[in-house]
Amino acid sequence: MVELITKKDLQSNCLGKGLHEVAIEQPEWLLTTYESPVWYLRIDSKGYDNSHFTISWEYSFVKEICDRSPYWILVAKLATYHCMQSKKVKCNKTTSLAVYAREIRSICFWLCSERKCLGLESVTKTDIEAYETHVAGLYVTKGTVTTKLICLQTLWVLRAEIGSGLSFNPYVQTRSLSKKAKKIGSAGGHTPTILPNDFFSIINFSLDKLNDSKELIDLYAIYHTEKSLAFPKCSARKFKRKTGCQASELKRKIKVLYGAAIVIKLIFMGERKHELAYTKYSDVVELLSGEVDELRGTVTKTAKTPGGKATSRPVIKELLQALQVILELTALTRTDYAGDSLLLKLPLKKDDVEVYGPEVSTSVLYTILDNFTAEVFGGKVEKLRPHMFRRGFSMIWAWRFEVGDLYHLSKLLHHNTEVFTKAYTEDEDVFEFLPEAQQALMYDILEGALLGKSSIHGGVGKLMRRYGRVLQSQVTVVTPESAHRFVDSFVKRHDYKIVPQADGFCLIEKSREKYAKCSTDGKKPNYANRSDKACLECVNFGVTETRKSLWNKRKIAHETVFNSTDIEILQQASLEGIKRAETVIRWVSNDDE
Repeated sequence: MVELITKKDLQSNCLGKGLHEVAIEQPEWLLTTYESPVWYLRIDSKGYDNSHFTISWEYSFVKEICDRSPYWILVAKLATYHCMQSKKVKCNKTTSLAVYAREIRSICFWLCSERKCLGLESVTKTDIEAYETHVAGLYVTKGTVTTKLICLQTLWVLRAEIGSGLSFNPYVQTRSLSKKAKKIGSAGGHTPTILPNDFFSIINFSLDKLNDSKELIDLYAIYHTEKSLAFPKCSARKFKRKTGCQASELKRKIKVLYGAAIVIKLIFMGERKHELAYTKYSDVVELLSGEVDELRGTVTKTAKTPGGKATSRPVIKELLQALQVILELTALTRTDYAGDSLLLKLPLKKDDVEVYGPEVSTSVLYTILDNFTAEVFGGKVEKLRPHMFRRGFSMIWAWRFEVGDLYHLSKLLHHNTEVFTKAYTEDEDVFEFLPEAQQALMYDILEGALLGKSSIHGGVGKLMRRYGRVLQSQVTVVTPESAHRFVDSFVKRHDYKIVPQADGFCLIEKSREKYAKCSTDGKKPNYANRSDKACLECVNFGVTETRKSLWNKRKIAHETVFNSTDIEILQQASLEGIKRAETVIRWVSNDDE
């Protein structure tokens, strides 16, 4: 059905002439009429709460605040409409449109109530500057500021479609918008990085929960059997008498187990949040039955088609175990569910499934992860979110030298072919996250050295001891905050970068790259030319106690060569290798150079 709104209707409703002279056609992505005070957008991606796709046009605009509020309501609606309809704005999904709609609505409300602007064309550069000051006072991240400024600029970009607009482009120069966003946005805001030790602690904790899940799932079945046979108030008491277990404690453990199973899927699949929501129950059943060897899925974020792009990924036995646990935990909810989603709510809250539906939305998923986080870290880590696991998945290879050259990972994965290993170490997002991964690794190592949590040896060790003395002269007590500020300062001042390798790492100041012992041109390091002899003589080389096992293996290898050959030159080379290995082992064992 096509709904048409005439120019006459618009003028009578918006108290302003010239707005949108072309009739509006009812779009497919809008489930309500255009005139409706509340818009319900088509759900383009699973995993979001329904409220994400609901836009109210009236609650922010109070007539007593601004007589022109009907006009600004229409401006906000028109701008939102044309964000989706016009090719001038890169917005083709309602998940993004909902964000744009709220930001545009906020801008229009602010111009109406705070600046008392009569219309779009009356907005001045002073108003824009005032809005930027307002946004700066919100202390939001650079990304959020960028979205707000893009939506503000939209009121100029879509001026022809709206019928009116800003009389000037507020960000006409190349990159002026991004520079402004960087200037007024708060630092940080990107997805936090899970450091290697925490990452593997999460994996080990989750696998332990899965391995001990049978007894817990059996108790869960008994609890629901008793609940169905008794009055709700009596079921907990009957369950306690029958099993000796508190119903409340069982529920807590079940929540943690469900979280552990979901976390294993997120880690070993490297999925985005919406990919998790798109996982089909029927595909998992087919996988667990042995009919297929890979788990099918759907990704919509990078797909160029509305329906998304099909994916297929190899599955290890730990992931199969997690999927089996998810099926067993959700079996009760699935009896009255006609859909095909893998993740469903657990019937632990009264009437939750019946009232709000059985599928796991974003808010429900976050609650599950919060329960899991509290159990794993006991408050040390505030939140874990799907994209953090995706980053960890992508950055394992950047960390592998700091956690034992993939030893921990290979034990967990039981890989038989290189196909599986490549799936976890050569993901497309590795290159997206690599610079941040290496920076996070560098800060973790250097701050740990300044705080006395770990010792760095080699050329970098001497540098860090000097920096440590400087820091101690500046502060009374060396705290994590002071160490971080100090590291951040000298890393940025000297433009340091870290390059991890199996035998240690290079911490290189840009101006001193030419002094690297592995350099072949006298200008920059050549890491293909690295050797233990060159590294031990290099001022850029650092080694921590995590490398002790590797240098022990290297010593044994040199000893094997020495004992198995009569060639003098090989024996001499082996002896030198043994001495170098023993030097590093002594460093990291006795903290003495």
